[in-house]
Amino acid sequence: MGLIAFLRGVIGVARLESAWIVRQPSWMIQVILIMMGFVVLLWAWGGVRGLGYMISGWMIASAFSTGVNIMGQIVGWGRVTRVIDLFIVSPITPIAYFTGSLLGSLAIFLVDVAIFTSIGLLTGYLSLVIYSLIASLLVLPIGVLLGLSIVFRVRKPTNISAITNPVASIISFLPPVLYPASILPEPLNVIACLAPTAAGAELARAVSGLGSSLDPLLLTAILLAWIAILITISRRIVLWSLE
Repeated sequence: MGLIAFLRGVIGVARLESAWIVRQPSWMIQVILIMMGFVVLLWAWGGVRGLGYMISGWMIASAFSTGVNIMGQIVGWGRVTRVIDLFIVSPITPIAYFTGSLLGSLAIFLVDVAIFTSIGLLTGYLSLVIYSLIASLLVLPIGVLLGLSIVFRVRKPTNISAITNPVASIISFLPPVLYPASILPEPLNVIACLAPTAAGAELARAVSGLGSSLDPLLLTAILLAWIAILITISRRIVLWSLE
């Protein structure tokens, strides 16, 4: 497949999978309201510094959820409706399909980035927003690979949301994502940061100057290890066929 054909395939899939933004815009409103509720909560709890933890934690959690939950459900429902079969028998390659599906699922994450950029400008945390976005680029593929590994492993794709929703919620809110790992005693703070969301949030805080109790190199190594492991696992699980 040539580059032009590849890009046309990616854009076509992205347009198809992002149609929900126009058809069901209430989902976007719901997400924004929930996020603003957490903004008020974290500001009331920790003032401007609390908003710093909110910025780094929510952006990382949003990137992870985009991959494991939204991307997982897009592919999962594609299997349920058999729409994915149309792509399998078409000239579109697996990479083009998954890339297009990912682009079509980025709307919520991009809205989060826009809102937190505004908050960053008002609070002086713009550098934290930038570093959180960079860290998100490491967490996003982890979420995508984990989501694909789950959705192609589940025998009944109709159950995918019952799996990906809890996975995204637990890994995003239980570890030190919206709160600093420093409040946990050693070695629990290191163990908690084995979660990719926690490692990503702590990495953004460490390099931006907000502060972290862990070495940025260790946090980066954790994220890269997750990516390497999930690439190996997903290559054995994700099948591009009619089987």
